[in-house]
Amino acid sequence: MTPWERLQEAWCRVRGWYPARVAGRQLRCDPDHISFWSKVDNGSWEPQTFTVLDSILAPGGIHLDVGAWIGPTVLHAAHCSKKVFCFEPDKVAYMYLLANLKLNKLDNVIPFNMAVADKSSISRMASPRGKRGDSMTSLLYPDGKAGMEVVVIAWQQWLELVGRPVFTSIKMDVEGGEFTLLPAMKSYLQQQKPALYLSLHPHLLPADKRQQQMTATVDLLSPLYELVDSGSGERQPVGNLLTAERVDRGGSYLLLPVA
Repeated sequence: MTPWERLQEAWCRVRGWYPARVAGRQLRCDPDHISFWSKVDNGSWEPQTFTVLDSILAPGGIHLDVGAWIGPTVLHAAHCSKKVFCFEPDKVAYMYLLANLKLNKLDNVIPFNMAVADKSSISRMASPRGKRGDSMTSLLYPDGKAGMEVVVIAWQQWLELVGRPVFTSIKMDVEGGEFTLLPAMKSYLQQQKPALYLSLHPHLLPADKRQQQMTATVDLLSPLYELVDSGSGERQPVGNLLTAERVDRGGSYLLLPVA
């Protein structure tokens, strides 16, 4: 880090925020993640994520972000949607999520410091990198270093709690939790058919479980959705997720309701 960068970081910490352009929009972001926000600012952090979100967010729509972390996708969605619900169970990440919402005076976001799954519980979660507040915190690592107990609420229970809103779009990135959450959401997806930006993490599962879990996910989604090719934009069968490469590594995919 250059002396100028150190001075800039010190000033941002004193001021309480770091200026960053998030998907082209100038926002105030927490100064404890300057290296991350600088990547967002220069467009090097997941530019395809904002492109996909732009294609499914609607000014009058209600968006759900499952796995919000410190808020990059929530901040963007809040400016493009009528209302945003979001989940972030990691207590440290949630603290920064709230800070970033406050810095940008966003009152159309309803955040929940809990995980959502197929059943309610108090469960432990951790990051494989052994750090709280990490973007990879997952229920798949209950015994991981620096883990924490979190509230987990069943999807159906939460849906009733918030009045069964009609989500026009859902972004889900829950580090392997999607394989149990999606079956719990099946009836809702069948009824409402929201656009779905789904991150799949089969590589976090035991090798002998990956094909089974990916096949079950494809079987669930195939009658409802089509896969959008990230390059051509053409619609494809969801079954294309079962290639050997996709079964053994993570990826994020845009799924649109069958026409």
